[in-house]
Amino acid sequence: MRDSAGEQRYGIPSLSGGALRWFYGLFCAGSLYLTIANTLGELSRSGVKDWLQIQAIATEQLVRGAGASLIGAYIIAEGGDMIISAILRERNRRKDLEELRKAVKGGREEGRLEGRQEVQALWETWNRRRLEAERHGERFNETPPDVAGGNGLNGEKEN
Repeated sequence: MRDSAGEQRYGIPSLSGGALRWFYGLFCAGSLYLTIANTLGELSRSGVKDWLQIQAIATEQLVRGAGASLIGAYIIAEGGDMIISAILRERNRRKDLEELRKAVKGGREEGRLEGRQEVQALWETWNRRRLEAERHGERFNETPPDVAGGNGLNGEKEN
C-alpha cells in the first residue's frame, strides 16, 4: 500500500519502510530490556533458586515486556515518522518559497533590464532621426522619448 506521498507502507500498522526498521529495532531492544530488568527484579524479590522457576519467571516477563514494547515501539515509530515527515515538509515548503522569491526577484531585475534596453532603443532611434534631420538641414520637432506623449513609456503604446 502507498501513502499520499507515494511512499510504500508495510504491514498492519502501516508503517513506512524507514519507520518499520525503527519499529523492529525499538521492539527488540525494548523487549530485551524489559524482560531482563523485570526478570532480575522479580528474582531479587522472590529469592527463587530453582532453574525451572527462573525459566517460568523469565517467560512471563518476556510476554509482558514484548506486549509493552509492541505498543511503545509502534507509538514511537509512527509518531516519530509523522513528526519527522512534518518537519521535512515544512523545510521543503520554506525552501520552495525562498526559491520562488529569488525567481520573482530575478524576474523583476530581468524586467528592469529589458525596460532599460527598450528605453535605450527608443532614445537611439529618436537620436538617429534627429541626426538624420540635421544632416539634411530639416527641422526636427519630435519630443524626446522621456516626455510622456505616447512614445511607449509609462505603459503607453507608440504611435
